Amino acid sequence: MRFAVVLLACVVLTLAEPLYVLENVHHQLWGFSGDIVHRGGHGRYGRDISPLRMEVRMETRSRVHMKIVDARHRRWEVPADDVIVAPPVTHRPREMDYHVDYSTHPFGIVITRSNGEMLFNTTPSAADQGLVFEDRYLHISTALHAETSIYGLGERVDTLRLRNPHTYTVFARDRGGTPENTNLNGAHPFYMELRPDGTAHGVLLLNSNAMDVRLDPGRLSYQVSGGVLDLYLLTGPTPVDVIQQYAELIGRPSLVPHWGLGFHQCRWGYHDLDEVKKVVEEYRKHDLPLDTMWADIDYMDRYLDFTVDPQRFPQAEFKAFVDRLHGDKQHFVPILDPGIKIAADYEAFTDGLERGVYIMNPDRQTPFIGKVWPGLTAWPDFFNSETKRYWAHWLHEFHKKLPYDGLWIDMNEPDSFCSYKCETVTLYYQTGWEATYLRYNPDYTGWMSHDEMFFKHWAKAPQHNDRFVMVSAHHLEFALHDGQGHWDNNQGRNYVIDSPGVYRLADGRLSKLHDSADDLPAPNRDDDHPPFVPGGEALYLKTITMNAVQNTTKHFNAHSLYGWSEGLATVWALKRLLPNKRPFVISRSTFPGSGHHHGHWLGDNYSRWSYLAHSITGVIDMNMFGIPFVGADICGFLEDTTRELCTRWFQVGAFYPFSRDHNHLTAKPQEPYIWGEETTSIMRKALHIRYTLIDHMYTLMMDAHRTGRPVFNALSFVFPRDRATHALEAQFMLGDSLLVTPVLTEGATQVTGYFPDARWFDYFTGEEFHTRGGRATLSAPLDTVPVHLRGGAVLPIHPSPKLTAVETAASPYRLLAALDDQQRAKGTLFMDDGESLDIMQTRRYTEMSYTVHDRHLAVRPLHDRYAQAAVRRVDSVVVYGVQGRVQHVLVNGAVHKHWSLRGTTLTVEGLSFPANSRFDITWA
Repeated sequence: MRFAVVLLACVVLTLAEPLYVLENVHHQLWGFSGDIVHRGGHGRYGRDISPLRMEVRMETRSRVHMKIVDARHRRWEVPADDVIVAPPVTHRPREMDYHVDYSTHPFGIVITRSNGEMLFNTTPSAADQGLVFEDRYLHISTALHAETSIYGLGERVDTLRLRNPHTYTVFARDRGGTPENTNLNGAHPFYMELRPDGTAHGVLLLNSNAMDVRLDPGRLSYQVSGGVLDLYLLTGPTPVDVIQQYAELIGRPSLVPHWGLGFHQCRWGYHDLDEVKKVVEEYRKHDLPLDTMWADIDYMDRYLDFTVDPQRFPQAEFKAFVDRLHGDKQHFVPILDPGIKIAADYEAFTDGLERGVYIMNPDRQTPFIGKVWPGLTAWPDFFNSETKRYWAHWLHEFHKKLPYDGLWIDMNEPDSFCSYKCETVTLYYQTGWEATYLRYNPDYTGWMSHDEMFFKHWAKAPQHNDRFVMVSAHHLEFALHDGQGHWDNNQGRNYVIDSPGVYRLADGRLSKLHDSADDLPAPNRDDDHPPFVPGGEALYLKTITMNAVQNTTKHFNAHSLYGWSEGLATVWALKRLLPNKRPFVISRSTFPGSGHHHGHWLGDNYSRWSYLAHSITGVIDMNMFGIPFVGADICGFLEDTTRELCTRWFQVGAFYPFSRDHNHLTAKPQEPYIWGEETTSIMRKALHIRYTLIDHMYTLMMDAHRTGRPVFNALSFVFPRDRATHALEAQFMLGDSLLVTPVLTEGATQVTGYFPDARWFDYFTGEEFHTRGGRATLSAPLDTVPVHLRGGAVLPIHPSPKLTAVETAASPYRLLAALDDQQRAKGTLFMDDGESLDIMQTRRYTEMSYTVHDRHLAVRPLHDRYAQAAVRRVDSVVVYGVQGRVQHVLVNGAVHKHWSLRGTTLTVEGLSFPANSRFDITWA
């Protein structure tokens, strides 16, 4: 092949590294396949696997799929049938925007555009070793353009454009917050490369094992701890094309219910139901929009899933409160954590035990035990089909108690308060005795009743009739009696255990069986300490041991899929619980394909100015990853916010697709009504902007659902040919028409932004902004967030928003048009009942088209099957950027008197058209 001579020279330079060659190439209808054979050298971390099997499939005009696996032994692979929704391909397409070539000695794949521009090149070079395929270490790399911009590789709090050189770790991790510049709650091994000429392409490595992705000048390298190499390349050629192609591959975003775009309020620290009620009352009292009230773990009985605290949140009263929310067109969402407390009197645990749904220890006999809020816990294994039924059952039982509208699933990286294993004392003792008192750890000051510690016997005890107690401790004191006043042979004195382990007490004699429950013999116990550790920190920190066993594999392979699998199970359950209603689920941990099912929030952020700025890049990243329904905790979750920071955050958060105020129980309250009317009025103004735009946002979400287009954009995604946008991250665009330039600096009353070459108007006043293709400084006092409308757009807005999304949608529309240089504009509006799951299948929706051309606005229904659209009204039209004089306005050919022209803004009022009607307005 054409690369062979050059590549041979590279091999001479890297002779000590593994050399793989390609043999037995067969051309297929879908592409080509071949054997990759090891011919010398050796890798760094173990035996080089050979032979390998390679397939290259030309799947669509813009997508190539390359996969390399062990030819003889099946290895762990991401369950592609659940992640990849694109149908299998049996024939290559007739037209392709790319060309695929290969070299045989050494092995290499080169993918170019049809014009010859290189997109992906795996062949070895003097600076890179080429392919390595070992049991616990896989390596493959590609050449990069010299001046490229790389985005993606999440989840992290970092710059939007990735640093080079730098290593990015991809592995789901809870860190008790969201520290900067490290891997966090989700795992997204996808990147997009944007070249100086504005062309873009994307690459997904479909692999759930922990990995490092190394960026160097001219090179990107994958270093993976297991699995297979399963790569998809998407050719773009624009950033939005790449994002749409990625969504086509992993599943386009789910359609959120209309109310989900309203404002949400939560706090960890609402002590009781009266406090929650007070929050809702205060929102209404202060004329603040609120669609959904949330409940953090405060509402639970001892932090047990599927329960409510009988004293602080009495169930009947709690249910009546939720019913009142529903009567006021509001909604309720509680939190659930996946960890199930181990307790004999907790039916959700014992039911799971009997069904066999938990992640198991390596001995495959006992559930793995960690620790979260309720204490010692087991984790459901959502790769087990029985677990889905178990989860659906308990969500149904919970809904009987509390008729929630959606669920917030947290702690699902999964998170444990212990690393690898909890320090536990496990005690077996003979039937007939009871552990009357327990005291654990020297610093514990009180006695614990045995009722709080016991759970049913589920482990394989040394003797068949042994009873069992376990406590998270390194020191335990206890005494046994028979329940009738008779002590065992220790005469009532406490037995003392002073180190973790597994013990047995029989006939007054206490003996240690093992140092730990995890020390029971089991094969292949090296998953917590693999030879290659991405990120350089132990994989088991604050989570389940990598040695734990799930239904189809070890946790080592599936760890970063835990939140994804719980999300799928939760959505599946809600579809059965609330048939034909769109499931509303927000998850902390995500993976490619999560957005096809539910939304996300950016985790436990900090009340700092830097995190306000980082929230913009985080929301943009998730839109690129196919999860447009996303937002950050407004004002910050951890630490105390300030009046100014919280105000500025409301101005940014009003544009998040998912908009929620939430903070920590140790932080000061930050609800918008607590600051005094001067500040509250500014926050109210920000929320009114959101509700004014809520149906436009809903239309953008529907577009994302149907096409995969992002909702919340970087300027570089919308204006990729303008190199000045490629590093911008302090501004963002809602869709491709609204440009927001927020204040992100303490004390600032001005902000500088960049304005690409287009016609721009002040969104609020219609005044034309004359900077094009350059930077400008804007006035931005504390009560102002600069928002500009791009020429060429028509937005349906609600100029008089109400207190809920439902009430706002019923209020009159204004059509707001901004004309481009050709005096044209266009837009759409999507209307439906806001909650039906099968709306696209039943086609019970109305979609309107708005076009402006030659001083004429044409309003036309593209599809009209939503009956209530006829009840809604359009009562005004505003056009920014009108050139020339206007002497009269015609509405449906008749002279209309209720209009005005101020500067270049034309306002037409006195209309009353059904929102689904066809009408025309002409000005001359």
